[in-house]
Amino acid sequence: MHLLQPPHAPSGPSLVLRQDRQRRRAGTASVHLGIVYSGDPLRIPLFSQSLFSLDLSDAIAATGKLGFYGIELACREPHFDLKTAQTDPVQVANEIREAGLVVSALSL
Repeated sequence: MHLLQPPHAPSGPSLVLRQDRQRRRAGTASVHLGIVYSGDPLRIPLFSQSLFSLDLSDAIAATGKLGFYGIELACREPHFDLKTAQTDPVQVANEIREAGLVVSALSL
């Protein structure tokens, strides 16, 4: 098995190249590619627009319960629209923090 990984990235996703040596000798060799994760788990945020059926508070809570790393806030109703940004930014920030999330982006 050979690990193909950039030298500057000691942990994270690695491309694995595996060849069955017995099949290679028999002339029926095949190569298998896959991704192996080492070190920290892959950090994936959820775009809040995918939860537009929920209000922002419920979308934040659901994102945390689903195990995502962070949330990308859709900057329009029913989520982080201009009114919410002007009147409740501290409350939204506290809800995100309590859910164990980070804000990965603000999407206009």
